[in-house]
Amino acid sequence: MDQKDYNCSITANTSLQRAIESIGNVSGWWATNVTGNSQQLNDVFTVRFGKTFATIKIIEFINDKKIVWHVIDSLVPLFKNVTVPMGVVAFTLFTYFVIVGSSNAVNLTD
Repeated sequence: MDQKDYNCSITANTSLQRAIESIGNVSGWWATNVTGNSQQLNDVFTVRFGKTFATIKIIEFINDKKIVWHVIDSLVPLFKNVTVPMGVVAFTLFTYFVIVGSSNAVNLTD
């Protein structure tokens, strides 16, 4: 199976600096149960929704320009407590929800 790169662009009515700050404030837009740091290169944080969780590492960070997250662990209870490694499809869906959530958070806070 050929692996293809996934790219997605969004447009938000805000500055890039404000968008990066908002994305880094995970507990402000995504989940209130967040442990760890989520604002600098190599930070690792976990978001929890009951038994569901995702542990994420910031693998690329360019101040006020770019942030890249990598899901390093996750648990989705509908799979009967099996830890599911994120493949390309799951990561793509997860990334989509992160982008949509962050763009909505930025628009709502402006």
